[in-house]
Amino acid sequence: MLGLSISLWPDVIPSRLSIWDAAAPHSSQVFMLAGVCALMPLILGYTTWAYWVFRGKVGDGGVPLSEASPGPLHKRLLWMLAIWSASVAALAAVAMVIKLALKH
Repeated sequence: MLGLSISLWPDVIPSRLSIWDAAAPHSSQVFMLAGVCALMPLILGYTTWAYWVFRGKVGDGGVPLSEASPGPLHKRLLWMLAIWSASVAALAAVAMVIKLALKH
């Protein structure tokens, strides 16, 4: 998919529509950036809080940890890190698209 995108750059539809023609207006992009910047920390905070609240309640396979051996903490931490890094990557991608759109 990346190779196809690179080979077609900057056309969205070859010889018909460029990425700059398909881009949303500047005001819409600024509005979306403000919304993402306001809501992303709330989403990350809520996800972290939910994982913190429910930590250790249920083990692998849905068996309560009181009846099973406790799972390693590093698995949960890696899962939280994966969610956080995916959110940061998505935010960075949005910022990059907005930056590219503002150039043209």
